[in-house]
Amino acid sequence: MYSTNVKEWKRITNYILKRDNYTCAYCKKVGGVLEIDHVVPFSKGGSDEYENLVTACLKCNRQKKDKSVSEFINNRKK
Repeated sequence: MYSTNVKEWKRITNYILKRDNYTCAYCKKVGGVLEIDHVVPFSKGGSDEYENLVTACLKCNRQKKDKSVSEFINNRKK
């Protein structure tokens, strides 16, 4: 979100939520508090391109933080 202005980020957020059917990409929870997650974290060179953004529930997004998807999934299995 850092390179995208607020108005544009709201548009992107609405698009991603609809694209993903308001479903968390990680736990498949539908609805509730949903956020947009960077698959490749912004801090690790990820971008605001649609291909790098997914819907995530609050719990998954907080747990994933700046991990890669594989790191996040491997940590959840422990």
